[in-house]
Amino acid sequence: MILVMGQCHGGVFGALAGPHTVVVGACQDSERSWACPSPPGLAYDEFLYQLGTALFGTPSDAPQPGPARRPLSLLDAFHWARAQDRRQSPPMQETPAIFDPGGLAGGIFF
Repeated sequence: MILVMGQCHGGVFGALAGPHTVVVGACQDSERSWACPSPPGLAYDEFLYQLGTALFGTPSDAPQPGPARRPLSLLDAFHWARAQDRRQSPPMQETPAIFDPGGLAGGIFF
């Protein structure tokens, strides 16, 4: 099972990760998550927007293209999205996290 959390303090859900469950969070349990700067703007969470771009392709309003390599593992998509996240410096800082005690994310491909 894959759980993707984009809300503030989403890292708290890392406790749900287990041998068959991967949890991806837009931020740590002590942080807020933040909307995208323009483009595309406040309609999207920044990290989830980048993760969606990595997994499902580049939307027309994307500020940069997604990764070219396919198939792409969930782990690679997470690392790409975290690197593209434009909300990683104060005061609007989020630190995306992946909780994968079973080591599944590297073997889940999109």
